[in-house]
Amino acid sequence: MGINASRLFSLIYGTTLNVGRVMTPTLALIVQREEAIAHFQPESFSTVQISCGFLATSDRISDPAEARRMAAACSMKEAFVRDVVKKGCTT
Repeated sequence: MGINASRLFSLIYGTTLNVGRVMTPTLALIVQREEAIAHFQPESFSTVQISCGFLATSDRISDPAEARRMAAACSMKEAFVRDVVKKGCTT
């Protein structure tokens, strides 16, 4: 497929064009990523952090009022850690 398509497009357009199984999908991925970057819209978010021997951070919360309610509900309360996920490496 790749060799035949390269020959066909080169003959049609009068210049050497490479078309193939690897190049075409790779270029499509690059074009899709460039389009996603061009249409990126930043979104504000909040997180709630508590200190319980280490810093625990919530998921992203899009509503600032909800984040404040969550922080107030956690203020001066006991915390039970169900799961710990370490992200990145701090030395």
